[in-house]
Amino acid sequence: MSKRERKKLQRKIDEELYRIDLEKFKRQLSPLCLKVVEIEGDGNCLFRAIADQLEGDEKKHFEYRAAAVRYIKDNKDMYVPFLDEDETLEQYCNEMLQDSIWGG
Repeated sequence: MSKRERKKLQRKIDEELYRIDLEKFKRQLSPLCLKVVEIEGDGNCLFRAIADQLEGDEKKHFEYRAAAVRYIKDNKDMYVPFLDEDETLEQYCNEMLQDSIWGG
């Protein structure tokens, strides 16, 4: 079996294991009246997930992104230690306000 064929087979195995795990997880959530919601992975996914959980509408993700940036600006001392050495808090916040920027 070639390296390419092995990779393709491994990918199929991984996809099947993921599907099995996801179904098992869904069965565990069901008695709790909880469910898995697929969120678009477009760089806004953290904020989409928050908007979905709090508003039931992931399209409001920009509001939660802006709220997070406001909170960071209002609590600078808590966040400055986590920035890269070559980045200011203002630079970080300006970047975080942009669409599709990964939030972490």
